[in-house]
Amino acid sequence: MSTNAEIVTRSFDGFETSDMDKFTSDWADGLIFDVSNYEFWPLEQTEFNGAEEVVFVFGQFMSNVRSLEVNNLQVTPMGPNHVLALYDEVRREHGSEEPIALKIGIVYELRDEKLVHVWVFTNQERANAFSREVSG
Repeated sequence: MSTNAEIVTRSFDGFETSDMDKFTSDWADGLIFDVSNYEFWPLEQTEFNGAEEVVFVFGQFMSNVRSLEVNNLQVTPMGPNHVLALYDEVRREHGSEEPIALKIGIVYELRDEKLVHVWVFTNQERANAFSREVSG
């Protein structure tokens, strides 16, 4: 049995190594992925449902990215069903020499060792406050 923090860390490991099986192995069938608090989200749609839609959108988003680094990852359990992940993101997009640096916060809700809801923030303080609110 994995802890919720271990499950989230495993998902990050899969993302960083482009191992889609590892990245998605702990996703619930009805996963909801919410990027409405991601300040620079390039698409009109901000909520995605199910692994297939989430992976498709990630592919679209990453198609414009030359490199993406996750630094200073901190994964913290927030009550029995939530995890907060904070990290520094450095992204380089095609056609631009200037890196984009963001302070990302992600709140995960888990049930039965599966990710069921993910909220992504480009403001770590808001992510922290939201995680405290939803974890009660």
